[in-house]
Amino acid sequence: MAEEEQQPQGPQNNLRSAIAEKLENSNERQVLQDLLDARLTECGWRDELKKLCDNYITERGIESIALEDMVNDILPVAISSLPDSVKAEVLQRLRSFVSSQ
Repeated sequence: MAEEEQQPQGPQNNLRSAIAEKLENSNERQVLQDLLDARLTECGWRDELKKLCDNYITERGIESIALEDMVNDILPVAISSLPDSVKAEVLQRLRSFVSSQ
């Protein structure tokens, strides 16, 4: 039954898998992660996200919060507030890596 539920991977999924594997094997994934962490800290995004979480907890009370609910409520805001400059820099670095492979 499990085999029936699995869908065949398309070319895009195969490409993603291949890129992910190359990123891991070359340690570029860690380099990109470190770059992203540094840029998000530099621009204050991480501090803003912490404030958002603190406010969420304060408004609802820590006893009545389920982590899953908090993540579901905050994640869309967090993603939409990512600075375009940071996204562009990381994407450019990823494209450069892919084109060099």
